[in-house]
Amino acid sequence: MGCCSAGRAGADVESALVSFSQAHRRAESARRYVRLAQRLRRAEQRRFVQGKGTLFVLNKREQSLA
Repeated sequence: MGCCSAGRAGADVESALVSFSQAHRRAESARRYVRLAQRLRRAEQRRFVQGKGTLFVLNKREQSLA
């Protein structure tokens, strides 16, 4: 195995680490989005029960959560 093969392997490892890091950030972002969507749906559910919200808005919150 020559120097070029070792360099290529290093580049592959670096590329894999960058891809993993990006995937991790996307997963964290998705988790934050889900938590926010859940909070918004619960808040809209409370508004609907209190007569201050509409079924349309509540359905939109539920759709965004799904």
